[in-house]
Amino acid sequence: MSITFSEILENLSKCEETFLLELLDIHSEEIVERFEDIIELRQEYIRSQLFEDDENIETLDR
Repeated sequence: MSITFSEILENLSKCEETFLLELLDIHSEEIVERFEDIIELRQEYIRSQLFEDDENIETLDR
């Protein structure tokens, strides 16, 4: 018995994200391109997470 495409999708949806990205051979650039709209909506949160260490350093310098 052969696995259907729907079953493949169902199984993939249960995979750990890193494994799934490797399996699909997807890279950061592709994720950013595909999800630019979501990144734009969440940019303040993303900015705070990406650059929180920079803000701490600036505070220490003052």
